[in-house]
Amino acid sequence: MKAEDKSKYVRSMETVVNIQGQVPSQMISNSAVFCSKMTDFIDSYQILYNEVIECAKDINAKSQALASTMFAMHKFIEQLSELNRMTRCQDQHEMYAWLSKMITGSGNFIAQQGELFKSFLGSHMKYHLLEHDSFREILKVREEVKS
Repeated sequence: MKAEDKSKYVRSMETVVNIQGQVPSQMISNSAVFCSKMTDFIDSYQILYNEVIECAKDINAKSQALASTMFAMHKFIEQLSELNRMTRCQDQHEMYAWLSKMITGSGNFIAQQGELFKSFLGSHMKYHLLEHDSFREILKVREEVKS
């Protein structure tokens, strides 16, 4: 029993065993509704999860591209600041220097936000999609029992 308590989570229905050798289940009032909608649920679930994963990747790619553009703009603004410093226009020099820092900070924020979408939303969804495989297996077992 101690060894079973320490065993890792398994995905296959055949490997889910308790001491009596059975998987306990209990029908509730919503079970019939869930079973009748299970096929539509499984198909829609997988399609939507794949769409979310692709959107997260797309957001990351576009965020990285926008961040690159902002970093390029930062260089031009720095050059404007330097030109104003050379002509001794101190106020404009400072304004462009602060603007350059703001653009760099915004670029970093956008790049990091894209990474967060990709890693915490896109990658996280892949684990849920793997968990979803057990729904497909349950439906397959259910259809085999029915037939």
